[in-house]
Amino acid sequence: MNEREPIFTPEEAARLRRLRRTAIRTVAILAVAITFFLITGFFLSATPLPKDRAHDATVPPSACLSCHDPFRPQGVTPEVPPMPHRPFPGCLFCHRPTVKDQR
Repeated sequence: MNEREPIFTPEEAARLRRLRRTAIRTVAILAVAITFFLITGFFLSATPLPKDRAHDATVPPSACLSCHDPFRPQGVTPEVPPMPHRPFPGCLFCHRPTVKDQR
């Protein structure tokens, strides 16, 4: 084998390019799928709103923050847990109301 002879034949080089392209596409598809499932799991893990008047779906987010803000003057109590995340556009962005009994 001299200096000018290629390492791979043109057919082998084309096969390796296809293999590399297939591997990159497979990894990209897996990354998109894993990202989708992680984001979906994050939103599905939000606890439902309790069945009381204070947690009605029509309550504005500012009312939620008045009780669940960890830096409020009254502090955090066991009855009112702090909000463990940053405020989103609204509580119903993630949290769904509990279905009321139809009796």
